[in-house]
Amino acid sequence: MTECTDSAELVITAPEPYGARLAYDTAARMTLGVLTELVVGARKRLVLASPYLSEDVFDVGVLAASVHAALTRGVVIELATSSKQIQALSPSLLRRREAGQLAIFCPTANLESDTRLGSHAKFCISDSSAAYLGSANFTTPGLAGHLEMGVLVRGRLATAISALWDTLKELKVFAAL
Repeated sequence: MTECTDSAELVITAPEPYGARLAYDTAARMTLGVLTELVVGARKRLVLASPYLSEDVFDVGVLAASVHAALTRGVVIELATSSKQIQALSPSLLRRREAGQLAIFCPTANLESDTRLGSHAKFCISDSSAAYLGSANFTTPGLAGHLEMGVLVRGRLATAISALWDTLKELKVFAAL
């Protein structure tokens, strides 16, 4: 396995008509493209965390197709979101849970009281070697309509983010459902 070089890139979501101009002027990557790249690049484990999800993000479009292709090639997906969002997941995605390909996590504070979100973090980790951290929820507006900013990191920082995620699960900040 080759070691990944440390790097960081600006990632944005921008509403039209500003998206192309902002991406060009700032050399930023677009959030949807970065998330899709991370999903496509995952070989063993993919973590997707967002307190808010749009059902259609995992059912229709390039990100949905990438997620389902990752599951088909044996990638284990760990999905962290709020309890209300879990109820909106599609049956086809939930069937992957029964097959052991999908693990679902919820902030413990949110399980104790649905009035407490428990986590506002949005991130995606691909095999501990690359990670996205940003403000965009995994919703249609978050990936295509709002102004959002984040970073794509590779190398040691991505490994640290992955280790943090594992520690959050170990400490039961996020509970497995």
